[in-house]
Amino acid sequence: MKPKKETSSSSWSTMAVSAAQTIWRKSSDVCNSNVPSRFSRRQETSELGALGIYYNGGGSHTMSQFDQQGATSQLGTYATYTGDQALTQSYFADQLGKASQLGTYATYTDDQASMHSYFAGQQVKTSKLGTYTTYTDDQAPTQSYFAGQQGKSSKLSTYGTYTGDQAPTQSYFARQQGISSKLGTSATYTGAKAPTQSYFADQLGKASQLGTYATYNGNQAPTQSNLVDQLRKASQLGTYATYNSNQAPTQSNIVDQLRKASQLGTHATYNSNQAPTQSNIVDQSLCSYTTWILTCCFFYTYTFQNYILGAFKPACNISITFADGKTRKQVPLKKENGQTILVSLFQSQENIAGKISLEPVQGKKVEHNGIKIELLGQIEMYFDRGNFYDFTSLVRELDVPGELYERKTYPFEFSTVEMPYETYNGANVRLRYVLKVTVARGYAGSIVEYQDFVVRNYSPPPEINNSIKMEVGIEDCLHIEFEYNKSKYHLKDVIIGKIYFLLVRIKLKNMDLEIRRRESTGSGANTHVETETLAKFELMDGAPVRGESIPIRLFLSPYELTPTHRNINNKFSVKYYLNLVLVDEEDRRYFKQQEITIYRTAETSS
Repeated sequence: MKPKKETSSSSWSTMAVSAAQTIWRKSSDVCNSNVPSRFSRRQETSELGALGIYYNGGGSHTMSQFDQQGATSQLGTYATYTGDQALTQSYFADQLGKASQLGTYATYTDDQASMHSYFAGQQVKTSKLGTYTTYTDDQAPTQSYFAGQQGKSSKLSTYGTYTGDQAPTQSYFARQQGISSKLGTSATYTGAKAPTQSYFADQLGKASQLGTYATYNGNQAPTQSNLVDQLRKASQLGTYATYNSNQAPTQSNIVDQLRKASQLGTHATYNSNQAPTQSNIVDQSLCSYTTWILTCCFFYTYTFQNYILGAFKPACNISITFADGKTRKQVPLKKENGQTILVSLFQSQENIAGKISLEPVQGKKVEHNGIKIELLGQIEMYFDRGNFYDFTSLVRELDVPGELYERKTYPFEFSTVEMPYETYNGANVRLRYVLKVTVARGYAGSIVEYQDFVVRNYSPPPEINNSIKMEVGIEDCLHIEFEYNKSKYHLKDVIIGKIYFLLVRIKLKNMDLEIRRRESTGSGANTHVETETLAKFELMDGAPVRGESIPIRLFLSPYELTPTHRNINNKFSVKYYLNLVLVDEEDRRYFKQQEITIYRTAETSS
């Protein structure tokens, strides 16, 4: 049903057109005059309320988006204008045009100053709504006292007291809500220091007597709205709802009261995080079929969710276990999502055996075109993510095409598997080993399960391990001689050496020794090099003198190192360097880099 109009549509159209013409004539006069301020505000009051016009002090008309005023035929002007550097939000929305006796609501902003809302006293001339008076700007708490003046209106009675942003906002719409025949929505708005939400929504104008009963909370305190026995006075209510504050999630607990309502429908309680807000809808004398509709909605929603989940859920569960999984050593492995898990550790030429268990979901039959398990060694480039280069691939067929009715277990074994490369997770490349189980199902989509494991290969100590000795420097300025005891180190080794200063004519302030890892991926023009500093060890602090010797003793065990990888399957390489860095008093850096080889021994396989 539509709201009853006391004034015809044509009369309101005539009044709005007259007001708009008057405003444009006035605007041309002001544009041709000297206006001292950047935006001057003129007020022209017609039967409809106050229409505010702004003008540019420089003489040009409509500096901001102020063009739309006076365009509405029945209601007046409803518009939101924003400044160049500020945003004004007016939550009267577009639905205000559906009310016949509302007056003019508008919000205007300055370009570089705070928001001002000039409702002011001009709305006294509105025939049905009453008087709305005091508004303040954004720089101070906004206090709007709609108090005694509203009692002068023939249709509205008195609606409550509104407070500013710095105190809890309470809206007691109470008994008067059943008295109004023309207003539509009663609401509470908060000030400008926090986001204001207006839940007028789409319900405006849909109810013939009352419209929407709603409570809007302030941003700093809970609001309680008790819509009690007054709701019985409305014959066509529509929506009963309570909206909570912006600072807390809203929980809607629609409980078993749905069965108790014979004619009304929904009895709901909505909770706030700061205080409970209760909307107690008492009388069950309205809308007899609402309960049935809501019950059907919940039922079909639940059924649809189960259908969607079932469509993406695999038809059977697959688990992969190793034969010696309980006794085999477990090591950490970092996954793609950043999580670290424990997986079994193997080395090349070992047997990999275990069993696979398949169990249909909820005892349903699973048709398949065969079941197989693969052992894969793969290299993945992060710039080509999703494409794997298999350097090892072994397959075992576990079952021929058929059907699964219940849990079934299949043993598997890969004997003396050749796994030449270690598992590696780098900056741009990943080398992994994985068991892949596939249940082929044709059009239904195959079911795939993966099980990662780690491979580490151990090397004996090298027979030849020469020391590194080198003399470097700047002619006539700096000559140093450094020596490292070995060129090849295992992962738990210690670097021992010394730095000997032969000539010092530069004022040095410190000297560091760095361990760097250089990862090269790709080949030719597509080669990408990533260098990472894994350790930085200070050898000297202060200026050395000629003949001084600085010892070196650097332990490798605290750092996350890997063995040196050279041209792994023509895809990537990983090398390590010792970088000696000297810094003078002017922060100039002098460095010398030397490659070392790192390997893994069985004694240090922890």
